[in-house]
Amino acid sequence: MVRSLQIPSRMGTVAFESLNSIRGKKVLVVDDNSESRQFLNRVLDLFGCEVDFATNGAEAVEQALAGDHDVVLMDLCMPVLNGQSATKQLRDAGYTRPIVGVTAEAKLVNAEDIEEIGFDECLFKPVNRIKLVTLISELT
Repeated sequence: MVRSLQIPSRMGTVAFESLNSIRGKKVLVVDDNSESRQFLNRVLDLFGCEVDFATNGAEAVEQALAGDHDVVLMDLCMPVLNGQSATKQLRDAGYTRPIVGVTAEAKLVNAEDIEEIGFDECLFKPVNRIKLVTLISELT
């Protein structure tokens, strides 16, 4: 008999299978803040993801189009090219893989904006680890 291990979190109970299902996923983390990149790297590495980094939207567009990432985590406020513009460029270029907006500024994005920008979802900083892992599992 297979039993499902349930992990309690502030968001409720999460099945262990959803946490384990992101193992081996390739994630592009796009953020100009080194602390944010380090945090996301620690969480994603803990769950067995392969992580690449970009520090601005221009780098993100280049890496996403050239790579085989399963999901992109895209900060909104960055130098050179912001997350919204980078996402629009990716979608205009035919990029169809999931892009998740990540921001500390909840007022910058509302539910209608998420789809219009081209994001599949949006996470707000500080990012909840369980929500992050569950979202990646659902999108990939």
